[in-house]
Amino acid sequence: MDEDAADFLQGICPDAKCQTLLYFTSKNSLVECKNCGQQHKIENLLEQKKANKINALQSMIKNMTDVQPKKGSDFVRVIGLSNFLCKLLSPLLTTYGMNKAGKATLLSELCDSETIDCGKVLGNRTFLISPAHIDVEGYGKDRTGSTLYLQTLLDELKSAHEGEERLIPIHADGDGHCLVHAIS
Repeated sequence: MDEDAADFLQGICPDAKCQTLLYFTSKNSLVECKNCGQQHKIENLLEQKKANKINALQSMIKNMTDVQPKKGSDFVRVIGLSNFLCKLLSPLLTTYGMNKAGKATLLSELCDSETIDCGKVLGNRTFLISPAHIDVEGYGKDRTGSTLYLQTLLDELKSAHEGEERLIPIHADGDGHCLVHAIS
């Protein structure tokens, strides 16, 4: 087992009115209570102990997926998923995978690697967007002006491909990683 793997722990929210059971990992220094909304230092939680891994994972996933987001492009759902949800689940899904029995298993146990080679695993899906999703605002075709900005280039590409539109600017989140999103 990996020495750097985090243990799952549990503790009770120290707010006297709340007292919600919270799950967290040993790598956390803060935990946010989903009931009262307060952030607490781990050392301030009451009755801390090692948690059942399955219960902890289920609770953490439920807390992440029960979030009622504000309106915005980060929360547009396509095929049931939003960018917000994917960003929340990403750390979990880059550590764990599903074995053939449907049980969460460390990636290191599934494929003898701590990380996933996205090119190998997802290479056949890259750069694809379903035509049905092109007009989904906040996901498909960008509506912030990039089409106008790139119009000359897009017209040249369309002309080079006998009038077929093969490249369109799509939405990219402005979350600090927008260049990476735009390139991908």
